[in-house]
Amino acid sequence: MQVISDLLEIPTPQRVYGMDFSADKTGAGRYIWITEAIPTDDGLLVENCQSAKDYLGLKTSRREVVIPKLAECIATSKSAVFGCDFPFGLPIGLVKQSTWRAFLEDFASRFATGDDFWAMTHEESGGKDLWREVDKCAEAPMSPINWRMRMQTFHGIHDVLFPLATKHEVNVPPLHFAEPEGTWVMEVCPASTLKHLDLYSDKKSQRLVRERFLSGLEGLGRVKFESEDLRKRVLADNGCDALDSVIAADAAWRAVRDPQRISNSMQWPCTIEGFIYV
Repeated sequence: MQVISDLLEIPTPQRVYGMDFSADKTGAGRYIWITEAIPTDDGLLVENCQSAKDYLGLKTSRREVVIPKLAECIATSKSAVFGCDFPFGLPIGLVKQSTWRAFLEDFASRFATGDDFWAMTHEESGGKDLWREVDKCAEAPMSPINWRMRMQTFHGIHDVLFPLATKHEVNVPPLHFAEPEGTWVMEVCPASTLKHLDLYSDKKSQRLVRERFLSGLEGLGRVKFESEDLRKRVLADNGCDALDSVIAADAAWRAVRDPQRISNSMQWPCTIEGFIYV
């Protein structure tokens, strides 16, 4: 048990998950990838990496089926930490509430669809892509309200975080804390992690680039794979979603291993906007 304040402790998780998120209407189950790993003294041991459709045993890849099942998977996992690749909040200029929980409740009632979300936030922002402070610090590739990010931001907050934080005992640092023994859900950004390791490239479709990413993490002693076949499966995914889910798991695991990083993130405006653990 690691203490990060007088009121907050982090239990050592038995399972670490990384999730590369997608809100594609018909293909979410194909484009969301989930890595499952166990923490060891030598880094994370990756035991599984599959598309959400295969991991959850679903017959469809449609968003309206897959994303609620993802939220259910997170809620029912025990002694676990999840690294999730989508924005957990909005720029402070678009938030009228004094707590993230109040923001969540307003978000769920105010926006019915991702297009509603984009139209209303861009009206409020004067048509500009506003950035959170942490997006700038982490060198995130896009604003949470960017046109290309709108569905990912909307469905991540509306269909994953809202039910998790309001109906289940999950911890979402630095935004929301419920039960120390409950599941921990961390915002991560694989692109930001790779930038901070000086491994980033926007040419992820090239196998040699993916090999360099993975070899970099392995060389740092941060991940290893249960089998060579599993490693090859990660490298074979041309969209890089499989590899991003591995990087997401690594980022989440390093965050809970270093209580000071979480403690440092618990300050304004991060306690409203959210924080990316790279």
